[in-house]
Amino acid sequence: MTRQVFLKYFTAICEVFEKQPSDILVETYYQTLKGLSDEQIAAAVNEILRTRRFPKLPMPAEFLEAALGRKEDLAIFALQKVRGAIQRHGAYDSVIFDDPAIHSTIEALGGWIKICSMQEEEFKWAEKDFMKIYQAFSGKSVKAPTKLIGIHEQHNSARGFFDHIPKPFYIGDKAKALAWVEGEASDKALVESLLTMEN
Repeated sequence: MTRQVFLKYFTAICEVFEKQPSDILVETYYQTLKGLSDEQIAAAVNEILRTRRFPKLPMPAEFLEAALGRKEDLAIFALQKVRGAIQRHGAYDSVIFDDPAIHSTIEALGGWIKICSMQEEEFKWAEKDFMKIYQAFSGKSVKAPTKLIGIHEQHNSARGFFDHIPKPFYIGDKAKALAWVEGEASDKALVESLLTMEN
């Protein structure tokens, strides 16, 4: 979301709730909500204006919930996305999800290869941890690995076969995945290589 779009909607909602949008207030809300898309902030403001009954300016968490839904629902959706990616790609492929919270959660659980290699019974236990960890990461600015490495890439990198590293697969919205990766990656060469990849 661009600052210009944010200011447009935030100024409007401050007007409705009779709150002066000071520089500190604007910056605090923007830093918390800047991960939303232009469409999501518009939807959040519309939802708040349509349903909120209290005269106080909503907190940033309320904007996030209005835009994204309840964290538990988001965690269920994220888990379904991970299950689908495991079935389709498995441990051998490297993947990039359109949600950095998924990357952080999978890393906290031992990484992509470990998650993919779990037996069904073990994965059921991991699902409970996934739900808790994902909700802790969701909507927060947490440093996340920009790619979840699969076996092919791990083995080829270890042997120095950098020309034989397969392209990662995008899970979900490719444009959204590229946007957050570009924001997180300090390695500009990595970003440029991802931008030119076609799956």
